[in-house]
Amino acid sequence: MDPEGRSPEPLPNEAASRVWSHLLHEDNMFMQRGNFFIVAQSMLIVAYSALVVQMPIASLSGHAVAVFGVLLAIVWLYVGHRHRRYLQHVDRRARHYLSEYAATQGDRPRSPLSTTALLAYMLPSLTVLVWVTLLIMG
Repeated sequence: MDPEGRSPEPLPNEAASRVWSHLLHEDNMFMQRGNFFIVAQSMLIVAYSALVVQMPIASLSGHAVAVFGVLLAIVWLYVGHRHRRYLQHVDRRARHYLSEYAATQGDRPRSPLSTTALLAYMLPSLTVLVWVTLLIMG
């Protein structure tokens, strides 16, 4: 239904296919970006660990890696937030035009926590917490 309560006009098959493809593309991009940040953060943790093993006393290099890790996690949080909002917009559009998709989404069991919210907010926030802890303890 549109904001005035009317049912949407059916889209031609080609247009409906584009809406569906757009939703799949944005969902895939959201996951790929998250994977990129997880891999980047993992590499930074390995680099930080290698520096700490070589020089047990906190070094300038270790602090630099940790500060970069914090900044990268903040970027991850921002990018995740923006992309999640856009993905929600595309999802609403797909529900509006694709009745089968809307029915499937409406019928599925719900969880109290959204997966995209966890991926967009929880993982980057935990990563910031790890880096800040390492900076304080190091």
